[in-house]
Amino acid sequence: DHLKPHAWFVAYAPSENPKIAVAVIVEHGEHGSSAAAPIAGELIKTYLAPDTEKQLKAGRSRRKTNRLAATSALTGNPQPATRN
Repeated sequence: DHLKPHAWFVAYAPSENPKIAVAVIVEHGEHGSSAAAPIAGELIKTYLAPDTEKQLKAGRSRRKTNRLAATSALTGNPQPATRN
């Protein structure tokens, strides 16, 4: 095992306006794509999780607002009923 090559992987995210960069080295891991990349992916997902949750909540809020606006446009009622 001590003669196997090391595995390494470097990444940043998100691609637009990066907020994190990681470099992972797995000693004697052989392949970066199978040994180091999954670790880098988990690090990035964990780091960006709060932002992802905020974006998902904002998306749900926008969809609800758009749905209410569409209902208002269809019914002619400027104040559509809201869901509880």
